[in-house]
Amino acid sequence: MRLNTKMLSRTVPALLLAACSGVQALQNASPFVMFSSDHSRPNPIASQQITSEQHLSSQLAQTFASCDDHLYILLAQSGLRSADVRDASSMPKLSKRIATLQAAQGQVAEIPNVLGGIDARSVAIEGSSACSDNYLGLYSREDEAAWEKRDDVGSTVSLPWLPYDLTATKTASEREKMLKETDDYISTRLSKLDKAGKSYTLIYTSRPASGSPTTEHVDLPYEMDDPYPSALHTDLKRDLDHHRKQALSAREKGGENKDSKHKNQDNTQTDFGLFEKYQFLTPALFMGLSVTILLLLILYVGLTAIAGLEVSYAAFSKDMGPQAQNKGKQ
Repeated sequence: MRLNTKMLSRTVPALLLAACSGVQALQNASPFVMFSSDHSRPNPIASQQITSEQHLSSQLAQTFASCDDHLYILLAQSGLRSADVRDASSMPKLSKRIATLQAAQGQVAEIPNVLGGIDARSVAIEGSSACSDNYLGLYSREDEAAWEKRDDVGSTVSLPWLPYDLTATKTASEREKMLKETDDYISTRLSKLDKAGKSYTLIYTSRPASGSPTTEHVDLPYEMDDPYPSALHTDLKRDLDHHRKQALSAREKGGENKDSKHKNQDNTQTDFGLFEKYQFLTPALFMGLSVTILLLLILYVGLTAIAGLEVSYAAFSKDMGPQAQNKGKQ
């Protein structure tokens, strides 16, 4: 049975288009980092590879609604990627601060892929409105008060204005320069809080860019290995110990229902689909499949052309051979 060449030529582009959309879905994800200057302060959000915007926004709103005496600094920068926070060459001071906290068993939550991005303003308003003693600061211009806690209130949720928009950069050098300026800007203000002995929690995230026409594609350097393997292993060990302690404390209280409910809350990926939990089609695998399909298509066309060649039986007849034709001429 022979395949229809026209049908195959229509099916292959459709498969490639579907694969491209699957890869683009994770490219539009937003990074999320949350850490506290107080090592003893528990982090309500656990590190994971991927999560949804709805689940993470709900956790943040519950954190802001706790009405505790604390300063929450929520930074949302357009165009931020997960590699920017992890790469020490892009944001060296912030990366060093995170690595230092992880080495000291500090509570650091890293989520490289947040599907859908986080609306920081809406989450802050929702969480702060749940407690009358909370103070919400929304700033549309640079103000040093955005990096300070109000003494006359309980919890302070502040959204400082960042004067750096990564979506406005057109080249890799411009983007790298703006990242370092952002790193210096954040580090300077956090250092002032550290010197003053004030406790704070920094939340650094981004909403995925909506395809600005003025922004060109910026090629990122390829990395073979994880730049912070030891820090990642430390985080995994700490996370397992954290779950173990919570399970033991729940058993001591004798609340089996509470224990099962807590486990469901910790497992933040139970409600996700299979393709949201895992990235089956990586860019390398996608390119390999594309080349393989193209080569198979070329091979199929070649074999079909060779198999379609027809030679008549008269060409092998003695009357039609070269000797018979020479005799006819004589």
